[in-house]
Amino acid sequence: MIEHSAYFLTTMKKSSSKSAKKVATEAIPNDRNRQITFSKRKWGLLKKAYELSTLCDCQIGLVIFSNNNKVLRCGREKQER
Repeated sequence: MIEHSAYFLTTMKKSSSKSAKKVATEAIPNDRNRQITFSKRKWGLLKKAYELSTLCDCQIGLVIFSNNNKVLRCGREKQER
């Protein structure tokens, strides 16, 4: 277990010269930009859920409601080995 902790600590470090920009958490006024951001972040969230399921060997359920009344559902059950 200690090896995993050390691994995550070394891989999670970021160099100070290439830090990510912080994005203000507020509604995006432009409809087109809002839809593009929603699409990109939606797939990023699905990818993170899939990774969490794989790394932790757990079940994941995710429901996303868009502002145009569409529902995206995603689920992943534990894999039998």
